Amino acid sequence: MKIEFHYSNIYDDMLTEMSKKTQDLMQIREVQRFMKTFEFGWTQREKKIILAIEKFSGLKFKKNLTCYFVKNMFFPAMSIPLTLRISKNLKSTENILIHELIHNIFSQNEKTLIKPLSHSYPDDDWDFRIHVPLLLIQQRVMESVYGKKEAEAFIKKNKQIFGPEWAEVARIQKKYKNNLLKFLTNETLE
Repeated sequence: MKIEFHYSNIYDDMLTEMSKKTQDLMQIREVQRFMKTFEFGWTQREKKIILAIEKFSGLKFKKNLTCYFVKNMFFPAMSIPLTLRISKNLKSTENILIHELIHNIFSQNEKTLIKPLSHSYPDDDWDFRIHVPLLLIQQRVMESVYGKKEAEAFIKKNKQIFGPEWAEVARIQKKYKNNLLKFLTNETLE
């Protein structure tokens, strides 16, 4: 699986307008510069990250992805279409991309995951059901690629976004054996 990075002036303009801002030539250049810098660093780790996502999820990517960069968007990212808002922190953007790639591998394997995910945490909302296994995999990927210390620092910094989900990940992480489907269907999450 490969990721192609693109800048779409029209897409960026649309999201900028939705953010009640106006696009200018400086914005276009800023996004293109960021994209080139990010892509250079990403290509050095892409294969390792993709293999880690597949290994720790027990799933396979079924197709290549296109990732769009934009300047203005309410959320830092969207998984479909894969879109990242530029930031000053390249490492943070890479971690967000890892998160969105896990969303994509879930989506590409939706037929086999939908039933087990539907039955996991039946009293919780869908967002919680999706993000507990996603963050469990993301944590393993980050530890594998960056080391445990850096992964823990990222989690600590981002706990406010998925606080209850990260708490559940901490509770169940030792039970997880790198196969999401088996984990969701055969393990008791209680």
